[in-house]
Amino acid sequence: MIKGISMLAAATILGISNVATGAGPAYADTCSWQAGNHCRAIMHWKVKAINGIGEWVKPDYQCFTVTDTSAYFVNSEMWAGYADDEQWIEAGDTVGHPWGSSVTHFWAEGNDGDYHEYKIPDAATNFPRNFTIDLDSDKKWRVRLDGIVSGVSTLPGNPATNADVGMESTDPNARAEAEIAALDYTDTNGGIHNGWNSSNYHPTSFTRGNFSVGWITKYTDLAVNAQTCTDAPAKLPRAAESQAAPVTPEGINRTVSGFLRGNGDLTPERVEAVKTSKSVVELNRNGGTQNKVPVTIVQAVGKFTGHQARLPAGKKIPRGRYLTVTLETATGNVLDWGISSRSINLPSLGMVQRIR
Repeated sequence: MIKGISMLAAATILGISNVATGAGPAYADTCSWQAGNHCRAIMHWKVKAINGIGEWVKPDYQCFTVTDTSAYFVNSEMWAGYADDEQWIEAGDTVGHPWGSSVTHFWAEGNDGDYHEYKIPDAATNFPRNFTIDLDSDKKWRVRLDGIVSGVSTLPGNPATNADVGMESTDPNARAEAEIAALDYTDTNGGIHNGWNSSNYHPTSFTRGNFSVGWITKYTDLAVNAQTCTDAPAKLPRAAESQAAPVTPEGINRTVSGFLRGNGDLTPERVEAVKTSKSVVELNRNGGTQNKVPVTIVQAVGKFTGHQARLPAGKKIPRGRYLTVTLETATGNVLDWGISSRSINLPSLGMVQRIR
């Protein structure tokens, strides 16, 4: 536990654990792994127009996990998007599928039904980091980790009209605590403001399941909790993780099985793969990932529902005919994954191998 005391308890001591009422945290209906019913503890901020948001994410590294890291996930993060469209961009820290039991930095975007999620490579993850999501002068949204560009979004270059910050999980029994600090936003003139608040627009809290959110410093620092780890076992259960090994058809099949199981189609029409020496940047038409390593692109064809997508509250579930996974060929590690209505032209990248 950070500083030996639950961060939500600290917020409660300050008497501001629920921004709207000042009362103790309220629990909404039950939650599950199904998209649209994910467990949540967030602050939602509907605004007229903003060009960026920022945060420091501080998960409790001794209390940030799910009961099965091969199936579930828990995030501490922020989202920016458009209130009336199925478009958003997000960034933060996560544990669980498909990234494993260690805290991993990530970013993702939803774009009119398509969903893509990317690992942000980092040699050292176990300390607080600064994430920003900015609409730059060239009208492109970019994710930055500690000021360094980690991803370039495909979203339209329009100001965002809502922002969320907090915790999301597919595991009702997740045990996780985090502080999200130094919230700021950028207005449409480029001015940076401390705190998520303005004269006409104020954040509101939302929870689903046994999850809680509260302000530590109003509009600037908040605490988010799943079940506290105070009375938990010394080591929470974690799924055994495979060791890094070069990509093989058997390894591809094991990896893709987790995605198929979690996203609605256990028996796709086919699963194919291509090994290529092209960089991840070129393959994903994405300017953020810096690992220019040989990769293997896996594509499944079926009917997929993105239950494992990390998405803002109230957005529609990503659905698509194609599920894709990018693996580092030398290690088998997942670099990104997505669900889309559009296919990747695998033959243009190399020799296609049938996996299923």
